[in-house]
Amino acid sequence: MPAPSRSAAVLAAGALAATALVMVGSDVPAHARVLKSCSSLTGGLVVLDRDNTDYRLTGECSTLRITAHGSTVDVRYVARLEVLGDRNVVEGTILYDTVVSGVANTVHAGSMRKVKVRGKHNAIEVDGLLERARIRANRSLVVADSVLRVVTKGNRNKVLAGDTTSSKVVGNRNRLAHTSLSELRLKGKRNTVSVAKGTTRVKAKGKHNALPADQP
Repeated sequence: MPAPSRSAAVLAAGALAATALVMVGSDVPAHARVLKSCSSLTGGLVVLDRDNTDYRLTGECSTLRITAHGSTVDVRYVARLEVLGDRNVVEGTILYDTVVSGVANTVHAGSMRKVKVRGKHNAIEVDGLLERARIRANRSLVVADSVLRVVTKGNRNKVLAGDTTSSKVVGNRNRLAHTSLSELRLKGKRNTVSVAKGTTRVKAKGKHNALPADQP
């Protein structure tokens, strides 16, 4: 499988001197750029709640909660990321534990320990290892270079993964493509699971599913 494509929403590094830099929670006009240090905050929680804003965070964040809509966030490390608004784009290096809900959010990371995806039309892209993914969503996307365990519960979701240890699907019309897959458990209808190489232990229940054993 080709390497997952990098999100088109990579934040542009610009001339900050020409842009108003204000603190989180200040009176910020729409489309402003906000520069903030996670390390300077007490309590370990950063909340980004300004819509249509370009956020750039420095340092290591303990908990980052995004309730804004239509904003972009550039961050290096987050221990826990919560994306609760809609139409946000997050670009990170290491996003350790991630929860994404709402509608049409995109999160790109170099690596991620685990992610929970809710809502619909959300996209998660991980360049390296994603240890655990739990998708309780509809029409959402998860792309990762390698995955230890992925659970897909919902309808019309898509998973593109490299080498995968375990995949469980409960729902209908989901599409999963793995470079290799050790174990598959599936319950539902009209799901499609493809595996490029190796053998897969399959336990399936439902009608009109396209499974590794059914494919040439």
